Amino acid sequence: MRSFLKVTLTIGVIALVASPALAQRPGFGAGGGFGGAPTGTALLRNRSVQEELKMKEDQVKKLDDTEKVLREKIKEETYKALATVLDADQMKRFKQIEFQQGVRTRGAELFTEASFAKDLGLTAEQKEKIATINEDFRKEMREAQKGFTGGDFQAAMEKMNTLRKESMDKCTEVLTKDQKGKLKDLQGEAFELRQERPGGKPGKPERKP
Repeated sequence: MRSFLKVTLTIGVIALVASPALAQRPGFGAGGGFGGAPTGTALLRNRSVQEELKMKEDQVKKLDDTEKVLREKIKEETYKALATVLDADQMKRFKQIEFQQGVRTRGAELFTEASFAKDLGLTAEQKEKIATINEDFRKEMREAQKGFTGGDFQAAMEKMNTLRKESMDKCTEVLTKDQKGKLKDLQGEAFELRQERPGGKPGKPERKP
């Protein structure tokens, strides 16, 4: 029971510092919807809140850094808690699925995580190049997110998805052949996450061919 409560609490906390990309998606911190009211850093991600607080660009950037530190700490605690529930093989596969979802929602931002950089063995020079790619990525994402305010949600989402893929491709090009092999191992076999409504009956996951 204690392990279950620890896992539940940890996952609940990590939702408060969800990724910037997820926080801006409709219904996930951008203004209610089935995702509920935004809180914590997700609320600060809302452009209307930033405008109300008169947040400067350097403050928004600092928010990026703060979220990254929080995610790292919570991720470490989450894995410790989940290790009391899943066996080694299940844990490895879970991390691969989690990584694939991270690619879809965060793109190149994954490369800035300390644990990920360590797994790949990134050099100081590579980290610097990736930091530049991510800086450009964040600026372009902020521009794309303005489409939500204008009401053109579909176009904004398509643009954001394109930016995530492009940023991921750019960061991948920075890697050596050996590091690309490690990246492939971290991704594992392709998995298609089926979205289910709250309270819906669980079903078999759909896998990409």
